[in-house]
Amino acid sequence: MFNRFITSAESLITKHEETRTGFLKIALEKKSCGCPVRKKCARIQSHGRPYENT
Repeated sequence: MFNRFITSAESLITKHEETRTGFLKIALEKKSCGCPVRKKCARIQSHGRPYENT
């Protein structure tokens, strides 16, 4: 057999709970990456300077 994990068509179906867990994991990862950028933008705005892309 070419793949020992795929034994039937049902092997390719992702369960709802697995999809939900994966989505939440990615969302939390993106949030943690975006927080420093948001804080930097807030700091720049509080100083009254236009945003500089550095």
